[in-house]
Amino acid sequence: MVAKKNGIRHVFRSDAQNLVIPEEFNDIAGTFDAVFTNAALHWCKQDPRGAVRTAKTLLKPGGRFVGELGGHMNGLGLRCAISQVLTRRGKAAVDPWFLPQPSEYTKILESEGFRVEHTSLNPRVTILPGTLADFVRALFCTSYFKDIGDEEMDDMIEEVSRVCEFDHKDGTGAWTFMYVTGRSLGFDHNTVKKTRAGVRYGAKKGSECIHPGIVNVRHVVQL
Repeated sequence: MVAKKNGIRHVFRSDAQNLVIPEEFNDIAGTFDAVFTNAALHWCKQDPRGAVRTAKTLLKPGGRFVGELGGHMNGLGLRCAISQVLTRRGKAAVDPWFLPQPSEYTKILESEGFRVEHTSLNPRVTILPGTLADFVRALFCTSYFKDIGDEEMDDMIEEVSRVCEFDHKDGTGAWTFMYVTGRSLGFDHNTVKKTRAGVRYGAKKGSECIHPGIVNVRHVVQL
């Protein structure tokens, strides 16, 4: 695993929505200062509350949960076009993402015992390095198009590109995608004294975004 190659000795994998701690790690619950997640929780559509519960299980009393996930209206235009193309061809258009409003995610955090200090939506128009078809193929071939043959999938993706060209292609010919991310910072309700803590996460290669709530964290787990 990459983590072990980088010198991290204690690593295991589990479904964030249903944490299963291996026996050799059964003493880690409630021992972490912070849990950090980036671009993962919008894939936890089956049980988004379960993923938050996992963070709560791992945190010390007063620990903090900081992260960024896809938010409401992420992929504006593209997701609608994919749904329309699939429906026209008699396919089930099952959206793979959980994209909450800040108020919705606040309720989930609070229901699992967090005191929510911050939630927000953050739109960002991003220029794609290639075509929209390449982007859709890389991101959605195992979700929206998972039960569709390669030839039919390619034909459908080209149709999606034609539908989206008016809004998603700029004057220079570059394709764009509307990212809308949801950012959140929550503290375990057992917080005795407010502390500064935080996490750094990359918005894209070559840039980074610093959450305003993070420094001096010694023990962090990443979802």
